[in-house]
Amino acid sequence: MTEIRPKNPSDEKEFDLNSVLPEQVADLDTLRELLVEVDDPEVAEKRAYHDTVKHALGESKITDGDDLWKRFKGKLLADLEEVDYNAYQRAIKEEGERLQQERTERTAKEELAQGPDLDDPEEVTGWTQVGEVVLDNYGQETLDVLEALVCNIVCLTFDNLDNAPMLFIEGPSGAGKTTIISFTESVQDELVVRVDEVSPASFHSHDPDQAEHELGQQDLLPIIKNRVMSVREMSKLFAGNPDTIREFWSKLANVSDGEGDYRASGTQGLQSYEGDYMFAFQGGTTRLPPVAWNEMGKIGGRVLFHKFIGEYDTSVAKEQFFKDETAPKARKEECKEITGEFLRTIWTVETDGYGSVDMRDRFWPIDDDVQRALTLFAKFTSLARAPMNQDQVGNWQRPDPEALWRPLSQYTRMAAARALIHGRDEVIMDDVELVARLALSTVPAKRRPYVRWLLDPNTADSSTDGLGEGEAWLNDVVSYVPDNRETARNHLKLLDRIDLLRFDDIGENNNTKWRVRKEPSGDYPWSPDGRMDTIWELGVPRPERYFE
Repeated sequence: MTEIRPKNPSDEKEFDLNSVLPEQVADLDTLRELLVEVDDPEVAEKRAYHDTVKHALGESKITDGDDLWKRFKGKLLADLEEVDYNAYQRAIKEEGERLQQERTERTAKEELAQGPDLDDPEEVTGWTQVGEVVLDNYGQETLDVLEALVCNIVCLTFDNLDNAPMLFIEGPSGAGKTTIISFTESVQDELVVRVDEVSPASFHSHDPDQAEHELGQQDLLPIIKNRVMSVREMSKLFAGNPDTIREFWSKLANVSDGEGDYRASGTQGLQSYEGDYMFAFQGGTTRLPPVAWNEMGKIGGRVLFHKFIGEYDTSVAKEQFFKDETAPKARKEECKEITGEFLRTIWTVETDGYGSVDMRDRFWPIDDDVQRALTLFAKFTSLARAPMNQDQVGNWQRPDPEALWRPLSQYTRMAAARALIHGRDEVIMDDVELVARLALSTVPAKRRPYVRWLLDPNTADSSTDGLGEGEAWLNDVVSYVPDNRETARNHLKLLDRIDLLRFDDIGENNNTKWRVRKEPSGDYPWSPDGRMDTIWELGVPRPERYFE
């Protein structure tokens, strides 16, 4: 028998049940010493109802072959003067039911932690079939967003991922972001784990008030291992003061390398998840405030965004809503069903599931122009989403440049995932069109009109007097963006500071004359002639809706 109490059983103040585990009291002799052989009946009653004792007896009640509770009830319970016999039986019954529920949930979590195991599709389904259903029910913009979400999920089939695939859909409230995200949740629990509330502690808790046997039972990290965490409404994670935002994104950065997590405290010691804990992350959010972009940028750009506007054209909205007798919920369910069948096809037919595809073996070599386009968009994103601050007199401070490796890795695997879902082993320029949409979306909202102007080949017409190729006056930009002249000048100064373009005053005699040049001052070639808006000449399809 394990010695768990002081040698003198009457020295009741010295013994602390909080310091032992249920299994340390799970034998009849120990329980007799704790409960029957003490001098004070009230102490015996208090100990009998202590969580540790109830846990040991409740565990016995629900465990086959363990007769501790039966023997305790027959030999000891009646000797406890201050303990009501029938009430105590009810208390242990309730404890057993609680532990059985925990055991059931723990078993489910352990099965989840073994990695996704999807059922075979009822019918092998291709992306063309998905497209037909979604276009018939919703339209092209919805299909574009769903394509990006599916590609983010499919990235989990690639081996040797160096960071978690993360994609957020950004759009106005009520536009339909949640509806599209729900299409992918048709494989919920198999592959996609829906989470409505998430905090820094959700991934790996370390509550000092938890007993040792309770640690980790509510942790999110083992549940989302090799799966997709789906948070339909992300706005709360981008709200609050900078410290609150930073805390979440710092934790996310820590676990997004897929190598687990290690936490230590004075009360619980070192608790760790070791090994492969890679996951993907998808979510929806309204437009982010600048502080959120800055805080995300400080821990490195790890998230891609895809803009979703929704349908605001009255005639189109009317046609989509009234075109047939199918109710909105039925249309949604039809899209969920076809998306689920497609994901099962990818996971069980086209690949062998998580980490089964050697991306470099399957898709390499990539065409030189495709490589160049991917690299240019990666460079563009690394600059366009850079966190920026102004000094005391309002001048933009030059940021530390983001390493090109992460956005290049993100864009290359998304392009490869698109090739995979379209049934190809070759990454082509059509796949880079998805990257273009992501690049135009993964920019702080207030900068987007200016980067659209920069990437639009129909702006900066050299026919204007006094201007060369790829140059424009400040007023030309103001007519393109939704801001006044002063706001536009401030944003153009920012883009000049991060080397996306050049913005300078060429006026004379104290007369300002602001000129914008699309060719940046950096020492890197953007595209065939050094300007970002000529990237389309490489053959990248231009997402026209983004320039409307």
